[in-house]
Amino acid sequence: MKGKIGVSDKEFQVIESFIRVPSLILMTLYEGRKNLTQISRNIDISFAYATRIVNQLVSIKFIDVDLFGRNRFCFLTDKGKKVARRLILCRSDINKGE
Repeated sequence: MKGKIGVSDKEFQVIESFIRVPSLILMTLYEGRKNLTQISRNIDISFAYATRIVNQLVSIKFIDVDLFGRNRFCFLTDKGKKVARRLILCRSDINKGE
C-alpha cells in the first residue's frame, strides 16, 4: 500500500498517526461524553497529546467542551457525530472483509 501512494515508510507512519488518533477520538466520543483522561486512556496516548488533538477538533467544530471544575468533558457536535458515524461504518465494512 505504501508504495502505491509514493511515500516512504516513515512518511506513511506520520500520515497514519495523524489520521488514526483524531479518528479514534471521534469514535470514542460517539459512545458518549468523556473527559480528557478517559479519552487518553481509552486510546493509549498521552494526556498532552489528547489535549492537543481535542483542541484541533474543537477548532474545526467536530467536538465541543464543557468545563466542570477542573475537568474538561468533551462531546461531539452534530458535525462530529456525522463524521464519527461514517468512520464507524467504514471500520465495520473493513472488518467484514477480513
